[in-house]
Amino acid sequence: MCGATVGRTRRVLVDRTILQVGPECERFGKLVEPGQKAAATPGNVPMALEKRRRQQPKDVYASQSMQLELVPDFAKRIKEGREKKGWTRQELGARVGEREVVMARMENGSLHPTDDVAKKLERELGIKLFEPVQTGVTPTKPTRSLTLGDMLRDAQRKKDQ
Repeated sequence: MCGATVGRTRRVLVDRTILQVGPECERFGKLVEPGQKAAATPGNVPMALEKRRRQQPKDVYASQSMQLELVPDFAKRIKEGREKKGWTRQELGARVGEREVVMARMENGSLHPTDDVAKKLERELGIKLFEPVQTGVTPTKPTRSLTLGDMLRDAQRKKDQ
């Protein structure tokens, strides 16, 4: 195991594997007597594979987090909520488990809070940082493609002017 040249080796069970090791490396495992079969314990791989097979597919869009979105003015709300409570950024950060620098970046809008941090901020400051996702199609002005006839008509108008 260590790579040293040795005169004799012994069979040792190390991390569910039987190895031939020298006297220096015997202490890293359990000695396996000659003729004795080592009872290797099954690993976690079969259990993990079985668990994975039993899991149902999950619709990530049906979860609560996909139905709510962060409000556009989150930075202003966080800052006003903190000032209303009379806390420093350091105090607020300690309450939600974030550093003062992170709180400053959230307050100036350069860092969006994670969902977990936003929920903690909502709870501590008594503010709302999430709103329901607005679904639907934004109405747009219908556009028409420019045809060859349109181009000829425009060219004729310019020529006539």
